[in-house]
Amino acid sequence: MIALYWLFITCAAGWKISLMIFPSTADWLHRLSGSAEGSDTDRSPWLRLLFRFSAAIWIGLLVSSWLHYLAAHALSFILPLNLHPLTIVNPVYLVGTTLLLCLPSLKRRLYARGQHIFQPRTVHHHHQTVKSFPSQAQHSLGSRWTALMRALKDPGERFYLISFFIWLVFAVWLMRLSFYQNNSWIHAGYSVFSDFAPHTALIRSFSEGRNFPVQYPHFAGDGISYHFMFFFLCANLHFLGLPISIAINLPS
Repeated sequence: MIALYWLFITCAAGWKISLMIFPSTADWLHRLSGSAEGSDTDRSPWLRLLFRFSAAIWIGLLVSSWLHYLAAHALSFILPLNLHPLTIVNPVYLVGTTLLLCLPSLKRRLYARGQHIFQPRTVHHHHQTVKSFPSQAQHSLGSRWTALMRALKDPGERFYLISFFIWLVFAVWLMRLSFYQNNSWIHAGYSVFSDFAPHTALIRSFSEGRNFPVQYPHFAGDGISYHFMFFFLCANLHFLGLPISIAINLPS
C-alpha cells in the first residue's frame, strides 16, 4: 500500500512539474506532431490528457528516483550497517512531497476562511436569498470533465481511448506471461529468464543490500550502465512492500 501511495505522490508531483515546464499541452502537441496550431490535435481533450498524464509519470519517476538514489548514496556512508538508507529517504520524501502538494490548497482555504471571518457584516432586517457559487477550481474541474465526456462523441477521441486500453491490456498480458510469482516461486519466460537473472540480483542488491556505490552483483567487475536507475526504481517499490514481480512489471 505504501508503494502505491509512493507512485501516486510521485505522479502528482510530476503533474505539477509538467505544468511549470509546459503549461499548454496543445502547444507541445502540435510541435511534436508537426501539425499547425488550431489543428485537431490541439482541440482533442483526451489526447491532451494522455499527453499530460504520460509526461507526469516520466517526469515524476525520473526526478524522484534520482533524488532517492543520491540521498541514499550519501546516507550510506554515515548510517550504521543495520539501518538501510531507504528507511530514512522514503518517509522524508513521502511526508515532504505530500506537504508541498497540499500546501497551496491549504493556503487558499485558510485565506478564504480568514476573509470570511474578518470581512465586515451588514445586518438586514428583511429575508434575503443567498446564492452560493462554486469555486474556480471546482468550476474548472467540472468544465474539463464535461468537455471530456462531450468529446467522446467524436470518433477520433474514441480511437485514442480504445487504442490506449488495447495496448494497456496487451502490456499487462505480456508482463504477466513473461514474469510472475506464484506462491514462493518466481517464473520467467524461456526467452527472457537469462535477462531476469541479473535484473533481480541488481534489484535485491538495492532493496535488501546497500549497493552504494553501484556494482553489478551478477557480473563482478563488469561495470554498471546508466539503466541501473530503472532497477533502483523497482528496488524501491520492492523495498516499500510490492512483490518483486509486481515491482518490475508495474514500471515496465
